[in-house]
Amino acid sequence: SGKLTATGGMPGSDDGTGDHRYDRLALAMRKLREDERDLEFLEAHLPREDVEGKYVNHSQVTREEEYLSKPRFVAPFLYDAAVGLGLAACQLASMSSSFDDATTANSFTGEELYQAYVNTTFRGASGLVDLDRITGTRKPQSAFFSLTNFVIDEDDIDDASQVGDQQLPQVRF
Repeated sequence: SGKLTATGGMPGSDDGTGDHRYDRLALAMRKLREDERDLEFLEAHLPREDVEGKYVNHSQVTREEEYLSKPRFVAPFLYDAAVGLGLAACQLASMSSSFDDATTANSFTGEELYQAYVNTTFRGASGLVDLDRITGTRKPQSAFFSLTNFVIDEDDIDDASQVGDQQLPQVRF
């Protein structure tokens, strides 16, 4: 038996700019968790029904101590995707004269936004965000990602500890 964990972004990582983006994201998430009004806002905007149409009580998750305590695996990548789309939209807006006209409903198309997005490169919470211009996927070498696999070596067990009803082996690392 063993344990496999994945982490997107790296705590304490510095890209040479002195700006610890991952740590700033982690701090912002913890602050969000600590404010009751913020939690109520989040809960009010989460879907009320699952895919089968059944009511979902999100407070069972949002009120857990671990909720938003750290970015975990996906949060840095989702955060960077949202930032990237925002940067691409701002780039398009700055190039478009139609934003000056308040009567214009659509200032750029989805295809234009996509093309601007895949051509956007920036430093995010998960590392340098650099996308493949053809496929739109993130270039793997541009992301901080850690995959840790702990496997118990049965030949390296010193003794056992009792935890509840289970006996857990003690392993030397």
